[in-house]
Amino acid sequence: MKLRTILIITFSSLILQGCDSTETKVKKVLMCGLAVDQLGNSQAKANYSKNLPNMFGGKEPNISSYDITRISGEAREELYMDFPGKQKNLELLLEEYEEDYCEDLHKEPNTDRVQFLKKILD
Repeated sequence: MKLRTILIITFSSLILQGCDSTETKVKKVLMCGLAVDQLGNSQAKANYSKNLPNMFGGKEPNISSYDITRISGEAREELYMDFPGKQKNLELLLEEYEEDYCEDLHKEPNTDRVQFLKKILD
């Protein structure tokens, strides 16, 4: 009986970890997309769209539309997207834009706009 309980708890934990991992990856991709949309040039935006499927192994993530909406709201909130142009918003967008995984998606780390905003914020 104890072994069965341990197996059920272990299996449930593994399933939940898989969900969390997918949600985390989706949130990162959404946050990167917001940063690229605000800071990237046309090439960065094209690269992001082209490289996006690679983040999920060429498949769409197995996640509900409800969860996508919820995660998108969380991403927008974390980046202060309701306060565009505010210093905190710009700092967070720059930080996100320069994350390694985000640079792997957009491939345009030093756009004129990014350099300009860095100078303003320094």
